[in-house]
Amino acid sequence: MRPSEIILLAFDLLLILFLLFRPNPSKLMLSVIGVAAILILIFNIAVDGYRWQMIPAYILTIFLLSLSLLRLKKSEQKHVVGWLKVFIGFLGILTLLIAVLLPIVLPVPTLDEPSGKYSVGTSTYHIVDEDRIDFYNETPNARRELMVQLWYPAESGEESIKAKYIEQLDRAAPIIARRLGLPAFLLQHLTLIRTNSFKDAQIAPNEAGYPLILFSHGLAGLRMQNTALFEHLASHGYVIASVDHTFDSVFTVFPDGRVTIHRQEVIFPEETTFLEAGHQLMVVRTNDLDAVLNYLKDLNQINGNSVAGAINFDEVGVAGHSTGGGTALLFCLESPSCLAMLALDGWLEPLAEELNHKKLAKPAMFMNTPEWLQKENQRLGRNIIMEQQDIAYELTITGMGHNNFTDIPLLSPLTTPLGLTGSINSNTGLNIVNDYSLAFFDKHLRDEKQPLLQNDHSPPPEVQFKTN
Repeated sequence: MRPSEIILLAFDLLLILFLLFRPNPSKLMLSVIGVAAILILIFNIAVDGYRWQMIPAYILTIFLLSLSLLRLKKSEQKHVVGWLKVFIGFLGILTLLIAVLLPIVLPVPTLDEPSGKYSVGTSTYHIVDEDRIDFYNETPNARRELMVQLWYPAESGEESIKAKYIEQLDRAAPIIARRLGLPAFLLQHLTLIRTNSFKDAQIAPNEAGYPLILFSHGLAGLRMQNTALFEHLASHGYVIASVDHTFDSVFTVFPDGRVTIHRQEVIFPEETTFLEAGHQLMVVRTNDLDAVLNYLKDLNQINGNSVAGAINFDEVGVAGHSTGGGTALLFCLESPSCLAMLALDGWLEPLAEELNHKKLAKPAMFMNTPEWLQKENQRLGRNIIMEQQDIAYELTITGMGHNNFTDIPLLSPLTTPLGLTGSINSNTGLNIVNDYSLAFFDKHLRDEKQPLLQNDHSPPPEVQFKTN
């Protein structure tokens, strides 16, 4: 809960206690508490921002203020004291409990400050790949369009506003809500999430340039689904480029206001097997990463943008979650630009046939749940590691669920009871992902010695660490 919300609920509790247990409360004290509650209510809505979880608190505050005004009228006190205790005692406490629980169960998520020496900037770009027709698009001959977001080391003291977690959610929320069969207001509070990244901040100077990491989200994911990881890496001197794979991301909002959503029925048509369609999807996604890489190379040469001249294209890594993990593997198999690959619980089965003819020869890390999606995927992944022609790391993290590799655990403490995440403590899981991801790229993009990746190191108790 945000500070203004805690203070508002505290004043509500004070008003309830005064009305219940002070037969003749001080007019001054009751007035002071009432005025303070009004000011906090106004501040919360106008400055911190309204969210629907606080509606019971808003109603309760107005109701208690009305009763307080009534108590201040001595002439009416005899007519109301008798039922006030019963009414306030039951309805007031019940409403207060609901008002406390809703913001706790569905909070405005917060991201821990990244640990690196750099501030973090973020910028978003629109890409039109004129060389590709988007066959997921129902418009004939439509070119492939993408939105890509960068996170990067920013100049300290940069005067800029903190970026929202999801830009233009106000446009996308009604569409997402209709698709999920939910009222649109249930997603409204996500617009209040603030990151640790400064919007369009100038990149911190670096003559050698910063290593680049391309990122591919999971099936029906979002480009910002791993913001905690991106900010962590950027604060340690990396540029991260995460792309919305249009029509596979849960939604994509373009600068002109158009919104596209995940098209499951088009990506996985009935006439094609699931794995064949998955392979085709990974090919499209790999081409998306190529388009992003080419766009950034052009952008790097153009003055006036936030990252001009600051990316080192001789140090390129790729990472992805789930389907994005398979995409990262395919990209690293095919692209000479890729120097290292990280898969977070990667879905690899669609690439089985391809891997019969190609062997990965780049440093790779596979960070997984104990199940690694399911047995056949796990078997294939371990075959890749055993046949890998360069070093490969396998991390199995006890208690991790598939979504623990993203920011989803930050959304609500209910994600574990609802089965959306594993039993591991959310912060513990995120810290493991952050620490090992940074160590992997530091070693294989920057050639820095990393004790965390040595066979003789002692990993956290949740981690089983192996190398080939």
